Amino acid sequence: MPKPRAPISLGVKRLHPAAILPERKTEGAACFDLCALEDAYIPPINAQESAHLVRTGLAFDIPQGYHICIYLRSSTGLYTKLRLANQTGIIDRDYRGEVNLIVENLGRTPIRIAKGARIAQFLIERDLPVTITEVQTLSETARGAAPSGSTGRDI
Repeated sequence: MPKPRAPISLGVKRLHPAAILPERKTEGAACFDLCALEDAYIPPINAQESAHLVRTGLAFDIPQGYHICIYLRSSTGLYTKLRLANQTGIIDRDYRGEVNLIVENLGRTPIRIAKGARIAQFLIERDLPVTITEVQTLSETARGAAPSGSTGRDI
């Protein structure tokens, strides 16, 4: 059985006294919930020119060798038409500003987000060491350069 790794330390700074510290709601949860700092009104996407920022009031001191991925909570996706505009937010370890959620309302009616509502979650992940190497040829695969849908459609 592999030896359990020691937990890493993730520094979190409240930039506003009403900011809610992230937490896991169950013992088996992989992600930490992110809450809205203040009430927000998100009109439908066709009623505005750009996405909307939902403040968390939090900044992170991410340890060397890690980054944070932000995802929509599944209940937010199931019960609302609210979506993260960038699908997955990436917070690099050297960013020290407030983490905001970039959201869009894909529905037809406005969405109100209550102060303190848990709408997103984050996962801290290890950076993989990667070396980019320019090559003249690529290895062969069974698929090759076949485009999207080349293995058939399921819908």
